[in-house]
Amino acid sequence: MSQHETYLGDGLYVSWDGWQVKLRAPRDGGDHEVFLEDGLTLQAFLEFLDTLPKRQGHQEEINDAKST
Repeated sequence: MSQHETYLGDGLYVSWDGWQVKLRAPRDGGDHEVFLEDGLTLQAFLEFLDTLPKRQGHQEEINDAKST
């Protein structure tokens, strides 16, 4: 399955391969990558996001990202 990358900002890209979320940060010496599997790791990350203070105007974006 081909991956479509989305730029999140601050030099960070995200993609989904049908199994895991891939976070990629390009660097001169090679990309730094983090994989969040569709399961416990991704769920733990989403739960962490729920603990962050909510900023007015960004809540809909957070909810949209979680529902995808």
